[in-house]
Amino acid sequence: MFPGLAESYIQGSVVTVVFDTRIILAALLANGICHECFRRATREHLLASSPVLLDEIETALRRAEL
Repeated sequence: MFPGLAESYIQGSVVTVVFDTRIILAALLANGICHECFRRATREHLLASSPVLLDEIETALRRAEL
């Protein structure tokens, strides 16, 4: 589904991935391309975040009243 992704990974290197708030929300709320990218990233790479990003996600989830 993601040609070249596995091939571009350099064995022994750390690949850090940061997702935008909208991508994270889409990954958590729907089963589409964002979900698949997020799933693969969590299994194959190091995910990075920040307090600002986490606050944005919390605010969006509260606003959505899930």
